[in-house]
Amino acid sequence: MQKRKDTKAPGRRQFLQSLSAGTASLMLPGGGLSADTSQAEGHAKGSPASAAAVEPKRPLSAEQNLKVSDGAGSITVSGETFAYTFSKASGLITGVRVLGEELSAGVPIPNLELAEQLDRNFSPYSASRETQARLTIKTNEPPRVVIQAEGSYVSEAGARFPMNYSITYDIAIDGVVIIDVNNTARGERWFRWLRLSGGAVQSSLVSFISWMPEQFGSEGSHYQFRPVVAADEKILSGVFIPWFWLGDKRVGMEVSTWKVDTQTWNSVDGSQRRDQNEMFTVERKGERIEWVNYLVRNTATLTRPGWTRAGQFALAVTPSKKFDPQYAMLKGTILGPYQHRPQWTPPSEEQISTLAQNGYNLVVGVANWLSGDYMPLNEADLRRTIEICHNHGIKVIPYMTLMDLCHASKTFRDHAEEWAIEPTVEHFRMSQAFVRKGTEAEDAYRMHPEQETTLMCPGAPGWRAYWKKQIARVLEQYDFDG
Repeated sequence: MQKRKDTKAPGRRQFLQSLSAGTASLMLPGGGLSADTSQAEGHAKGSPASAAAVEPKRPLSAEQNLKVSDGAGSITVSGETFAYTFSKASGLITGVRVLGEELSAGVPIPNLELAEQLDRNFSPYSASRETQARLTIKTNEPPRVVIQAEGSYVSEAGARFPMNYSITYDIAIDGVVIIDVNNTARGERWFRWLRLSGGAVQSSLVSFISWMPEQFGSEGSHYQFRPVVAADEKILSGVFIPWFWLGDKRVGMEVSTWKVDTQTWNSVDGSQRRDQNEMFTVERKGERIEWVNYLVRNTATLTRPGWTRAGQFALAVTPSKKFDPQYAMLKGTILGPYQHRPQWTPPSEEQISTLAQNGYNLVVGVANWLSGDYMPLNEADLRRTIEICHNHGIKVIPYMTLMDLCHASKTFRDHAEEWAIEPTVEHFRMSQAFVRKGTEAEDAYRMHPEQETTLMCPGAPGWRAYWKKQIARVLEQYDFDG
């Protein structure tokens, strides 16, 4: 294969390199948290999660370089728009500033807490009361900073529970902090409650909440959004809510939890409480809106020396970089196709010229290929269309999905059973007809592999490696703009 000469800006080459390294990021709703495919975890049949080292994201500009300030009582890591402050006393995040605003409302992150009784508010042990933690900078580079914290749980009276916490904060240039929490028991003791994460945002900075719905017993994944009003008390609760964002039109904070295999919750027989299954809550408490997520929720648990329980979540802020007015000048359209269409016709030069005359400078699509394989079935048309668009000053981005794999592809036949998400989710080109016409249209449908896709699991190492190779190949072989 002959490599074409890359005439794009240096940032494009960096993006290609990041793809080949597995570190390209996708923006999630809320605008801050990146779904780094190399770190995603999930459940795929026969595919354990990979523990390979991850190449860090690279700065796109000097302003995005991370800067570390090591003071007497704290360490601060700052980026282009944000700053995280870590307490040397507790090892927790005690400050989150975005565009000069302090978001954290005086509640540390993660607000780790442990309790022994049915009433979790009766004499709890808290990491925030620790005064002798060890805080160490493990990695200090412009694109990535890693900080390690170690401490123990302390009661209001100063007693120490025989369990240590160890927290690793992996901070990237886009403001995302991957937080690993590990608890290790030093002795034999009973407890019932143990938090994975917790924190708060000042209520004065919260006008809206966005979230992904409860996933326990559900396959729904449509993001929700609504205003937060003063009358709200318990704003959100559930067993497994994987993502939420709190903020206003200017700043915000978001939390994502994807690893739930170490979380435990309990139902107490005869209890009259209605919140027994609330592993996760977002509640208003005075001048702050606070969230809590549990590793162990009201479950009698006996620890012995060496007992461990770990969990992971991600914290992020918005915006993580300064707004570039250039993006406000984009006017785009999707030309399709979303899936392979045997009779699909690419746009003509006249149609592309009309788009340009009407101010369009970006189109998405124009590649007719099987989802997941991304080998164009109209290669000559594809190259011609991209060239015409560029001649008219229009950038072109391919339409490529993160999870779909077409049933007609060889890759599906070879790997679908291994890589498919569980429970499997299929998409049919006729699905809208199912919605409009009900079960009659569904029953009348006959299998057609080219019109059907199944979602692969982003946590399957084989699928991640394959998908990244497809992205890198497409951007290298064709003159797409990203």
